[in-house]
Amino acid sequence: MLGFYHDVSFGRESLACDLMEPLRPIMDDWVWQLFRKRELRAEHFSIDQGRCLMNKAGRKCFYAFYESNAAPVRRLLRRYGYALAKRYLAAYTG
Repeated sequence: MLGFYHDVSFGRESLACDLMEPLRPIMDDWVWQLFRKRELRAEHFSIDQGRCLMNKAGRKCFYAFYESNAAPVRRLLRRYGYALAKRYLAAYTG
């Protein structure tokens, strides 16, 4: 639940959010691509208590796109994780 940039919040993996932050522009671009191709549409979303939520059909569309494009992003995320672990170990093991 701990993170460096994201506050501690019950039920949120703040460190995972921290690791994903540098990848946000890539994810945003993917979503915009899906909207431009009209594969994601307004009916794939709803508003609940001020939050915009993607429904099951929208998630199915996004996850299919994600799985077909995610290999380079997974490698990048792995590198970020290793770099963070290396810095953490160096700082706390002297």
